[in-house]
Amino acid sequence: MVNKGHTNITYRLNSQDYLQQVLYVNSRSEPSKKQRKRAWLFVVLMILILSLLLVYLFMDKIELGHYLGAIPVLILGIFTFPFFHKKILKRQFLEFVNESYKNSFDKETKLSFCNDHIEIQNSTGESKIQYSSLAKIIEISSHFFIVIKAGAYIVLPKSEIPNMVGIRTTLQSIAKENEISYSSELDWKWI
Repeated sequence: MVNKGHTNITYRLNSQDYLQQVLYVNSRSEPSKKQRKRAWLFVVLMILILSLLLVYLFMDKIELGHYLGAIPVLILGIFTFPFFHKKILKRQFLEFVNESYKNSFDKETKLSFCNDHIEIQNSTGESKIQYSSLAKIIEISSHFFIVIKAGAYIVLPKSEIPNMVGIRTTLQSIAKENEISYSSELDWKWI
């Protein structure tokens, strides 16, 4: 068993740290994936319906060349929608983060990995989370996310961790010893 009693981290979270966690969770959520697909299908159907309606209404007034010229524009619109939708969602999530977590930005958090639990101290108080209460540990290129079975997340920004290799080893050890899933998704990107 690795002695985790001396592994301590002090860090601060900003809006981008919370945003990465929200984006990650959304990108892995099946209902969110279905909602993004439905939005894309809705846009495609609306473009097709509008196109057919315009063709029907102006069939006598517009030449065939105009119709053929509009086809690439329609195709471009259909295939660029996911890119713009992704940008819109990210902006909406940032607004959500700024509203929901505004009192947590730039507050010092102290995290200690003990033998059987994590101790967290921040401006709101102190808490202990038993390792048996952890559901999963996720590593992406910029953060570690410790997922608690109750649904909450502990966000660890790698940019704030001076001994990254030591923390990674500690988290992997906690996962192994407590039969918690450790997921390394270093190539994860928002949608």
